[in-house]
Amino acid sequence: AAAAATLPCVPQLKNVVEFAAQLDDGGEWVHCVQVPKRGKKGHKYLRDVENPSIVQEVSDARMYGLNGRKKKRAANENLMAIYPGTTCFYAANTVGPSSGTELTVHFGGEPETQIYTIPLRYTFDLR
Repeated sequence: AAAAATLPCVPQLKNVVEFAAQLDDGGEWVHCVQVPKRGKKGHKYLRDVENPSIVQEVSDARMYGLNGRKKKRAANENLMAIYPGTTCFYAANTVGPSSGTELTVHFGGEPETQIYTIPLRYTFDLR
């Protein structure tokens, strides 16, 4: 059976816009929330949910919105998914189709029998 993901996510607050973003060029994809501060065109200010003191202006090319309605997923799709117990996103493969608001994934580099069930909204496709 798949292990249920334990996510250190932002509480479900109204008007919180969540993102997966690269805060450093070529760095890890991390879970962030938008800060109500106007950035230059094509940028937003984001705060790392694990390290709230880290606030950066990030270009739209280095972020993916997580609040939008997520498409249904099929088995064997490659995507980025939040790793359980962390605020980082890593390459994963879907084990089966999405079920409601959840998805079962396998992260590369782990034993094939190690699978996790995560919220569908914490996944995205790399451009």
